[in-house]
Amino acid sequence: EKIQDSNGLDGVKVTFDNGILFAVGKSALTAGAQTSLKKFADDVLNVYTDCDVSICGFASSDGSEETNQALSEKRASAVSNYLTGKCSVAKKQIKATTGYGENPDFLIKDANGKEDVKASRRVEVYLLASEEMIKAAEAGTLE
Repeated sequence: EKIQDSNGLDGVKVTFDNGILFAVGKSALTAGAQTSLKKFADDVLNVYTDCDVSICGFASSDGSEETNQALSEKRASAVSNYLTGKCSVAKKQIKATTGYGENPDFLIKDANGKEDVKASRRVEVYLLASEEMIKAAEAGTLE
């Protein structure tokens, strides 16, 4: 999904077919999430190493805000650690690993406005133009 970063530059929000979803109160990656992340790293991150990556963790509204904030941070870290550990993504490529807790702006809602708590327990990955890519584009040398 095409997005714009805080500077108004185009980026990409990566959504995985099976999602990077988590069980209630857990931050451990499922086998399916690991498979998807490995494929993503092999096909994208380890090929386009000049992209910056932002990893955002979220929690559902179940539980306390404090618990959900910590949990969302652990979820984002689990993805970052898996990518840089098992998938050989360069640590310098991961520019941000952030937990957003149960922030109401990020809860997934169904058509009736009710929260889909399962879908809210997730991590999203964003690809953004690096400083080097921006400079190359401005100079007309971006390949």
